[in-house]
Amino acid sequence: MQSSIYAAETSVTAQSYDYYSECMSTGSNDGRISTHRRNADNGWIEDTEQRLEQAHDGRITSLSYSHPSYGTLLASSSTDRTVKVWEMRQNVPRNQRMIAKFTESKTPISALSFCSPSALQLLCISTDGFMRIYQATIPADPTTWSCLHTIHVTSAQMHSTLNSSTPSTPTHTISVCPDKEYSGLVGVVAGCTNAVDIISYSTTNRPGIAHQLDCLTQQPLCSVAWSPGCQRGYWNVAAGARDGLVRIFKLSLSHSDDGSAPVFTSHLVAELEHGGVVASLSWNLFGTVLTSSGDNAKASVWKASYTGLWSCHSTYSISE
Repeated sequence: MQSSIYAAETSVTAQSYDYYSECMSTGSNDGRISTHRRNADNGWIEDTEQRLEQAHDGRITSLSYSHPSYGTLLASSSTDRTVKVWEMRQNVPRNQRMIAKFTESKTPISALSFCSPSALQLLCISTDGFMRIYQATIPADPTTWSCLHTIHVTSAQMHSTLNSSTPSTPTHTISVCPDKEYSGLVGVVAGCTNAVDIISYSTTNRPGIAHQLDCLTQQPLCSVAWSPGCQRGYWNVAAGARDGLVRIFKLSLSHSDDGSAPVFTSHLVAELEHGGVVASLSWNLFGTVLTSSGDNAKASVWKASYTGLWSCHSTYSISE
């Protein structure tokens, strides 16, 4: 197994795989985006033809690949307050081009993500707490986009139970529901908060907070990850905090027969000791295995037993 690759001359600040995990793009402090592809030996080699030397004027903060049904689109965000969409094409002269640029934000963009494959939508959140939802006018020709919704989410997430004596940097991150049948759901962590807001939206209805996952911690959250449902009838939503714990919630959506609005229910199923600030969380394709990483230079892999008890399956250090 290849343990590491040389991705940039400066610090790597963002990373994203494509849908099939055959292509990996990384962003760096100097605004450069590099792309590596998996070779026959299961290693990674850089595709120099898809290198974007001056993708942004500031640090790359987030990258996201679209669903392959819309082509190979890569979205990038930066501290230069812009979001850009790139068309990454193979075996074509000048095989990458910028097809869209969004400049509505007044502060740096901290996170972005393409929506589920039901629509070509792009969500991003900036450091001032504004989340914007963009949608391609014609998905087959994604050169024209419009801002579908703008919502300010920070003010709704302040909790008095936080330990105010410990200063911390506000976190702004999102994780969209990956299921095609439930597009328009996103988990948001914005500001110094100990709760994850479940926001629901559609093309006709403005975004609103449909549910809230309260982590009951005195330290603010810094990461969130929404698992695929895989027709189980519920999702696993993981939240990482600065207290070193990873909390997993079971989130379900119930529909009534009288035609009223669906109701979310949730409960905490696990508290896992990662150690250090939990900066990143990621689910596997089936939503059964969770990987956490943070400032302790380790990645922990968590898995539930047949009885539903979560435990650490393996741990990898940065030197391995």
